[in-house]
Amino acid sequence: MAAPQKENGYTPIANEILEAVYAAKLSATQYKILMILWRYTYGYNRKNAPISQSFIARATDTHISSVRREMAKLIKWGIVREISPAGFNRAKVLEFNKNYDEWEPTQVAPTLGDSADDNSTQNEADTDSAHATQERNIKQKIQQQARAYTRFYTENFGVLTPLIMQQAESFIEDGMPDELITMALERAVENNARNWSYAKSILNRWLENGIDTPEKARAEQVEYQNRRRGKPPNVDERAYTAEEKEKRKRDAFAEMEDLANGI
Repeated sequence: MAAPQKENGYTPIANEILEAVYAAKLSATQYKILMILWRYTYGYNRKNAPISQSFIARATDTHISSVRREMAKLIKWGIVREISPAGFNRAKVLEFNKNYDEWEPTQVAPTLGDSADDNSTQNEADTDSAHATQERNIKQKIQQQARAYTRFYTENFGVLTPLIMQQAESFIEDGMPDELITMALERAVENNARNWSYAKSILNRWLENGIDTPEKARAEQVEYQNRRRGKPPNVDERAYTAEEKEKRKRDAFAEMEDLANGI
């Protein structure tokens, strides 16, 4: 039988914060994110903390694409602040914005009493926009099918299922370009791992580390290869011609002879 006690640890949160949050129009995933954030900030008597989206996904048993999407909304609305971006092996530093006056107004519940007329107007607006929404969805589907990653996937992996396309599109919604998704698929092929799960793990790592352009992905790969070879980070890699290699060898021998002769 569980018997939690305040003496074993607790998270102090002002009543005014709780009232502002439960009055806001938030999804279940967004509430989970806030509770995780409170637990690892206020629960440790600090204002902010490095918290990865993959950790939130595991802790709340939520798909990471949902965590990314809902976290982005909380940051956009001003409810959560990103103090510093993610880096290589470093999670984003996040902070809850307790000044609810700075939150986006649409995320604050309206006062009670405006009900009937507002609901009627809203229903009419929803009906009028039904056709526009349908047309927008059709255009979006055409755009998705025209992306480079869809062609690469079907040519190298096989049938692109609706579930895989939905997950791939969630990365694009998070700001990743089409080319970056294609690069992850190429890495999977190069490593003889022709499956979406492998490519998705690469994309999740890039997202966590703030890698959102092909240039950053290539730089990360060079840094990784340098670490494996025991080279210091940020050493530029380049390919030498046969003539350059021979000159470097001669220069090295000349330097060794000079040292041997005490020059």
